[in-house]
Amino acid sequence: MNKKFIMKKAVAMARKMEGDWNARMALALKAVWKMVKAAEKANKAEQEEVKFNEWARYGHHRVYFEGSFHFNNVVRNGMTGKLVEVKTSVHLKGFYDVEKGYIKFDKCAARYEDIAKDYVNAKLSKMKFNLKADKSA
Repeated sequence: MNKKFIMKKAVAMARKMEGDWNARMALALKAVWKMVKAAEKANKAEQEEVKFNEWARYGHHRVYFEGSFHFNNVVRNGMTGKLVEVKTSVHLKGFYDVEKGYIKFDKCAARYEDIAKDYVNAKLSKMKFNLKADKSA
């Protein structure tokens, strides 16, 4: 578990709240821990071909990702009405802003965005961020 990821995400969340800073941070930390645990539990990926690349320049610190992951999905057959297990591929491309704590998808099917967010958050929670955002060119 990457504690730096959790703290950065909690600080970004607490900045959006109002009230006492200690109370905001306590609420944000609880919410982020809950989100990370839920993301790791909900991560359905069985086969992965996603590359993560950390980048920090011009005052931005981001982790870019691109690729696809596959999982088994249960869907209802339109003809028979029975539930069928199908191998599903999710193709994604985008970035995670480390300083602001949000994920932006450039490419991802809308119906799989929640599954993709769980996958990316589960992977980010295990990453170690080595770079620092530098405002100079």
